[in-house]
Amino acid sequence: MNKKIIAVIMAAVLVFGVAVGATIAYLTSSTATVTNTFTVGDIAITLTESEINTEGTGLVTPDNQVTTQNNKYKVVPGSNITFKNPRVTFTKDSEPCWLFVKIEENADWASAGMSYEIADVWTELEANSGIYYIELANATETTEDTAYFILKDNTIIVPATLTNTQLEKAKTANLTFTAYAIQHENLEDADAAWTALGN
Repeated sequence: MNKKIIAVIMAAVLVFGVAVGATIAYLTSSTATVTNTFTVGDIAITLTESEINTEGTGLVTPDNQVTTQNNKYKVVPGSNITFKNPRVTFTKDSEPCWLFVKIEENADWASAGMSYEIADVWTELEANSGIYYIELANATETTEDTAYFILKDNTIIVPATLTNTQLEKAKTANLTFTAYAIQHENLEDADAAWTALGN
């Protein structure tokens, strides 16, 4: 075969190759965009008690909850105050948490001769007297707001044997309640949770 024929064949092959190359398509595919979003959990609590009448002898109505009023109760020896009902309400759909209440007594309370017990649902924090907690490990399952009363039977115990000195102290005795909540996850026990609250 002479050189001219070889050159013509080579030219034809090149032309064919270019033509084929021009029609080559890669196999491709694509997907829809996936967008990641993040949410942040929340914990909501309130501390309230029922409003009492101006005489300090009973409730205005159990449904009339107050958060800032300083109720004043009339003390009568031998007559327990049965309507002292502070409560911590855990708001539905809040995250699992450690729920705390801190009860502080002023100096006159200790001398007034009155007493109270804590409702059974609360456990005292061993390392800190006056601090009680509830472990709400499955709180997200709660579908309604849940109230946890602090005092057993909502009662202040008033002995019949109070002296005049104790009655004078009762006029200025007071209890202070403060509620706290912190996430349950990553806090192994109540002591760790209380420490994490910075108290």
